[in-house]
Amino acid sequence: MFVTNQYDYGHLAQMDTMDIHLKHSEFYEIYTNEYEWRKRYIHENYTKIFSDDNSIIEQPCPDK
Repeated sequence: MFVTNQYDYGHLAQMDTMDIHLKHSEFYEIYTNEYEWRKRYIHENYTKIFSDDNSIIEQPCPDK
C-alpha cells in the first residue's frame, strides 16, 4: 500500500464552539478554526508586504 499527500481533500472544522447568534460568527473563531479564518480574512499576498521590495504595495490614494 502506498500513501501520497499530493492532493488536498479538505479538513475538519471545529463547529462546537461557534455561536450562531452572532452576525459573523466565523470571525470570532480565530483560535478554534484558524485555517478557515486565515483563508477567509487574510489576503494571499499578505506576507509580501514584509519583504524589502516595497514596489509590490500599491496605494490607491497616496498622501502627496
